[in-house]
Amino acid sequence: MPVRMNLLTTLSLTVTLSRSARKLRATLLRSTLTDNQQVKAGDLIVELDARDYQTRLQQAKAALDAGLAKQNEARTNVTLTRATGAASIQQALRHGAAGTFKR
Repeated sequence: MPVRMNLLTTLSLTVTLSRSARKLRATLLRSTLTDNQQVKAGDLIVELDARDYQTRLQQAKAALDAGLAKQNEARTNVTLTRATGAASIQQALRHGAAGTFKR
């Protein structure tokens, strides 16, 4: 795991996961590393501020909830349209049949 570090300003970290490089932009809260320190898999090397990602997750959940509510509303509208359509057809058939018998 290559790590380049300047403790005064930045941390540049590349981690390989499942054969693809991942990039992450986050605020560094703290680092447990010292210059030229050896690290092994599973070592905690940095703590990142997760607030931005938590906010985005909450926004995504809210958007999902809104979408599910619209889907439910659309299903309700379809059910109502079918019911009123069927009632209108039945009423038209009754009136049509009644008119036929009056002749």
